[in-house]
Parts: sequence; C-alpha cells; structure tokens
Amino acid sequence: MNRSRYTTAWLFTIVVALCPFRITAQESVVLPAPSGPYAVGRTKYDWVDESRRETLGSEAGRREIVVFVWYPAAAAPGATKAAWLPPCWADQLLAYELKTTPELLSAQQKESIEAVHTNAVVDAPPLRDRTKFPLLLFAPGYNQLPTSYSQLIEDIVSHGYVVAAIVPTDFAPVTMLSGHRVVMRSDQIKHATAETFEKVLPIWTADMLFAFTRLASTDPRGPLHGVIDFGKIGAFGHSFGGATAFEAALVEPRIKAAINLDGDMFGAVARNGLPKPIAIFEDERNLEHRNNPESLSDHERQRLATYDLVLRHGKPGYRFTIRGARHMSFSDEGMLPFVPQAEKASLGTIAPARALRIAEKYVEAFFDRYLKDLDVPVLRGTSREYPELICKKFNG
Repeated sequence: MNRSRYTTAWLFTIVVALCPFRITAQESVVLPAPSGPYAVGRTKYDWVDESRRETLGSEAGRREIVVFVWYPAAAAPGATKAAWLPPCWADQLLAYELKTTPELLSAQQKESIEAVHTNAVVDAPPLRDRTKFPLLLFAPGYNQLPTSYSQLIEDIVSHGYVVAAIVPTDFAPVTMLSGHRVVMRSDQIKHATAETFEKVLPIWTADMLFAFTRLASTDPRGPLHGVIDFGKIGAFGHSFGGATAFEAALVEPRIKAAINLDGDMFGAVARNGLPKPIAIFEDERNLEHRNNPESLSDHERQRLATYDLVLRHGKPGYRFTIRGARHMSFSDEGMLPFVPQAEKASLGTIAPARALRIAEKYVEAFFDRYLKDLDVPVLRGTSREYPELICKKFNG
C-alpha cells in the first residue's frame, strides 16, 4: 500500500480544520457554479441497517450511517446556498480539534468554514422531469466527508444525475447522527495498514449497498420518490472510496458501471478484476512510475500491476491520467480559500479548477456512455479541449 497517498488524504480534513484562515464570516465565498443545465438540491438521511451489528465505537447497536444525497432540483432563483460543511458538523469537528490540538487553532476557524458555500440548496424540491435520473453511489476517501467533494458532485448532478454519498460511521472524522448524537473517528483505525483496508472494505461496501437498498425502497410519499431511474445505477469513489465503489459493483449486479478516482485496489476486485465498464483516474505519479520502472519499489510495482490487471478485465476498462494532478486534485481542497498556498502546491502543477473541470467532464462522459447510452466523443481518444488528459482504453 502507498502509505503517503493515504496519509495525504487523512491530513486534508485536519488541514481544513487547523490552518490559519484568510476570510471572515462577512466574506461569503461560493464554489464555482456547476456547468450543467440543472439546479442542485442536497439533503441527508440517517438510516439504521437492522441486518448488521456495529463493529466499532462505543455503542453496540446496529450499524447506522448518514447518507448525503444531491439531486436535480426545482430550486427558486436566489435560494440560499448550502454551507460547504453543515454548521453542526463543523462545530463538532472543531470541538474535537480544540480538545486534541488546541495550540494549532485559529480564532476564526468556525466563521471561516461557515463562510464557504456550495451551489446546492438544502432540501430544495426535486425536479420532476418527464424522465427519471440515473443514480450514482459515492464513497469518500478514508477519513473524509462527502461534502469535501461538493464541486465534483454538484457538477455531475447538474448534468442529470442523483448522487448518494455515504458517511462511513467510525471512519469519517465526525458523524452527526439524529438526536444530536456525535460519533468521532475510531482510534482503532487511526493508523491504517493494508490489512486494515482489507478488513474495512466489506463494511464500506455494505454501507454503500445499504444506501442503495434504502433509496430503492423509499416511501412513495418521500421527497425523492419518482426521481431516480433504478435501472441505471453507477458507483464511484475517491481513494479508498474508489476501491469500495469497485467492490460494490462486483457484488451488486444492478450497478452497471463504476469509477475509481485514484484509489489503491483491495478485495476480490484486486485479485480477479471487475467485468463491467470501469474507469480508473490516476494522478500524474503513475505516469511517472510507468516511464521509470527501474526506480520503483516493490509496492509501487505491485500497485501498477494490480491496476493493469483490473483494467484488462474491464468490459471495457478506461485509464484516465491527468497531467499535473495529484491525489487530492479530485476533492475541493484546491478550491477552498482557507487552505494555505503551501498545501495547494502539493496538488501538482495543474490549476485546481482545471483539474476538477477535467475530472468532471470525464466522469460525466463515462456515465453518459454506460448509463445513458449516449455517444460521447471524448472517450474515443485525445481531446483538443482537454490535452492534459491521457486516455487509454482496454478491451475495446
């Protein structure tokens, strides 16, 4: 396992919580607007899986998770934009960091986080178009929250998708359950190893499939009833969430296509592949490794071999490499005004907004092709509009 790759992901949430901020509560900042024709709504659910017992944490009850759902909305012009991180979640995260590392806190933390807004509207009425929208299941990176990918998710939704993103209780930095119950990340998984990820993968996979099951059985009187086309299901995720998306697609036949955003492979997929339409997005380091194989460690060599095995089993498989991008380029990190420039510099040489635009375009193109059955020219090879993107197709 590439420890540095996952360590970077772990640190993002802490950097967001701890770094000195450059904005105040009076200076509201909105992430760049989505490029699609649909307005975006955001809601969340708190669901209990009665079929599973909790394996971590202090409560020995049934497995309970929060699911954020973004959807095409009939939002009124001028409606209030959703906070990047819901205030109650930000409060708990900051309280935790105040307790553990008080010397690093800034007096403007809470105000700075709450000043950043997305382009979604909380609990906006869903758009009830003449056609239903495909559903994409999403898993965040290890120790991440789904809202850390608001820019990417909202753009996808603006092009006619519903995205349901899990918050893996005990593995996220903070989870706010109903009744003001708070679950912080379990100390049992603070220092993860490859063995840890193998053990955790079935839990996350079950969380993703449970969210799918609950959405598919939504009360006919519920707000999203009649909005989702359950014949068109995809899955995607970032980092460890990417491995989760692939494993869920292997287990659940109704998931027709899946994307892994720069995540190491684990579980059955790493051993045997995934015979469905799949795509793996990489940062530029994998390209560098392929060009200099003699300098690779055993782990790096094994990682590339596993990627190639999985892609060869895809039907088809796509490998997308974004020149100049790094592991966290798929998240909001580069778009947040309170993240220091030194941290943003670790995202690589490509501008953060450009990296996200390319990721958005090709995630949408892939699902448009394999869920909506559309002809998508950018999947055929190099695009003049996106020369930073290197596309290689396997089995097709």
